[in-house]
Amino acid sequence: MLWKLLVEYLRPHRTLLLAVVIFQLAQSIASLYLPTLNADIIDEGVAKANIGYILSLGGVMLAITLLQIVCAVIAVYFAAKAAMGVGRDLRGAIFKRVGEFSEQEVTRFGAPSLITRSTNDVQQVQQLVLMSATMLVTAPMLSIGGVIMAIRQDVQLSWLIAVAVPVLLVAVGLLTARMVPCSGRCRNGSTPSIGSSASSSPASVWSAPSSARTSRRNASPVPTRTSRTPPSAPAA
Repeated sequence: MLWKLLVEYLRPHRTLLLAVVIFQLAQSIASLYLPTLNADIIDEGVAKANIGYILSLGGVMLAITLLQIVCAVIAVYFAAKAAMGVGRDLRGAIFKRVGEFSEQEVTRFGAPSLITRSTNDVQQVQQLVLMSATMLVTAPMLSIGGVIMAIRQDVQLSWLIAVAVPVLLVAVGLLTARMVPCSGRCRNGSTPSIGSSASSSPASVWSAPSSARTSRRNASPVPTRTSRTPPSAPAA
């Protein structure tokens, strides 16, 4: 359901997402190239006491760092613009759909639930799009590029990567498999009576306050006073 929703509302923002991928790729390449320059400075500059080589490569590293910062800022800008656009379109669609509800349907869902769907839930989707466009796009680029650069640097030590990466994947998979059920139990445990009680349906939830109000209206708001007969006058 969430995947279909994202595909539908991200389709009009394809240009922004393509720009995000391009600038994130440029940022990742710059980030991966800096350690190679650092190694060259140590091997050719520091080891041979070549001050000119150190200054020249230091200037190149500074320029690449500035380029990396600029690419990161532009990528985050386009990602935020795409996320805000998705939130705007999604919030408008929810408002339009709720406007077509009948009074019975509005009562069934409840005003607090509808407000939450159009504010907090939409904001969560916006955060998902923003984090995916900034971190989720960059992570595969850095991981694949890092492996390629490590193999290019020393092929004989590449077996460490072949061992460490599967172990890391298995560890992350086990942690995720343990955390997801725990998260579900925590969410269900916070409101244990909602799923099990008979008042879990929206109709029963909304009928309970109305019946209480009806009983309060039927009850007399003013306490009744017992009638007292005035004392009889004493006989003359």
